[in-house]
Amino acid sequence: MKYIIHDLLIVARKELRHCSRDGHVLVYSVIIPVIFYPVTFIGISEFALWRQGLSEKSPLRIAVDLKSQARVPELIAEIKDSKTARLVNVPDPMKSLAEQKIEGYIKVREPGGKTIAYVNPSSDRHTEAGLQIRYLASYARSKASERELKRAGLTGDFLNVLAIETESVESLTGKGKSMKDMEDTMLATSLISAGIAIYTLMVVQAGAIYPALTAFTEELEKKTRSTTRLLPVEKWVVVAGKFISVFIMATCSGLLNIASLVVVVAYLLHRLPLDQTSLIPSLDGLSWQSLGILALLYLVSVAFTASIYCLVGSVAKSFKEAQNTSSFVMVLSMATPVIAILPGWTLNWATAFVPILNVVLACKELFTGNLSTLPLIAVCIETVAVSSVLIYLSQLAFWGLEPTNLSKNAT
Repeated sequence: MKYIIHDLLIVARKELRHCSRDGHVLVYSVIIPVIFYPVTFIGISEFALWRQGLSEKSPLRIAVDLKSQARVPELIAEIKDSKTARLVNVPDPMKSLAEQKIEGYIKVREPGGKTIAYVNPSSDRHTEAGLQIRYLASYARSKASERELKRAGLTGDFLNVLAIETESVESLTGKGKSMKDMEDTMLATSLISAGIAIYTLMVVQAGAIYPALTAFTEELEKKTRSTTRLLPVEKWVVVAGKFISVFIMATCSGLLNIASLVVVVAYLLHRLPLDQTSLIPSLDGLSWQSLGILALLYLVSVAFTASIYCLVGSVAKSFKEAQNTSSFVMVLSMATPVIAILPGWTLNWATAFVPILNVVLACKELFTGNLSTLPLIAVCIETVAVSSVLIYLSQLAFWGLEPTNLSKNAT
């Protein structure tokens, strides 16, 4: 046993050394997560902050039709209170809009009382003006509704009808889900579980593809498989050592991507105003046990991903063919966890045995506090078992046409 582990480590170390010299591996596993992602996201955030500052220094000039101002007092109040918009009066708003002297013009159309907003598509701020007017109009509509409710005396008890307590919504879903389960599903979907799990799977796959293809297809293209077969180790040790190297590269690449994401989030927390930092979800509620479970799920998902691309690399006849197959596999594998976003999908004894989907659902259950021990164990055992089968198939595919077998068949 000691000699087998020693041989595995030797093969894995040589494969890691070879991968570290490959340009594709360096670009997709190191340079992109360490340099490209942070620079891109931070650059976008800086542009957004610069644009926001520019809007405050040069507010959007919005005119409201004089005859319509009495109909939209809340909207006028919102424009006056806004830091990024300014109410202006011009004799001919449409002409001023065409000459880009103003960025927006609001008018209440009669009959019907429909409020219309005009922007100039040729202006470089027309998109900003349209979004800002919609934003202000939504707040004005809310205040107008509140004013009408107060005028009609429908406050207090009337608003209580919006607080409906539902114990079971079986008639709607057919699954007997409680309202709490639906709220938990929406929370997990909109905040952390699905998004981070899918992102992690994506970056792990990006980090596993080229190390796996390099480890297997170059043996064929450089015709070194025959000499590799002469190594004084078992055939399965060679393939297992290659898998270990791919597993290590994918793990490190995924961690680099996650670290880059953390750096970007920390930078945004430092740069964003305090009233906007609440938009970024917090992980303060996670315990050390939960973090340990997340780490376990991460490792088993990396093992599964690495085994998939080891099989792709061992089956392919060339690096180009392996690239094309990997693209298809990546699209297919990324479509599966999207199902976890749909309401009503939970980790149970059926979904616990669906590869990839079970890991994402386990993450979702973890964040909602509904993860049970037995389904979690089933997810880990199933993922490791399938990974082992894929590694075994990789060995059969890689050594299936070795020269020694061909010579025996010829005789």
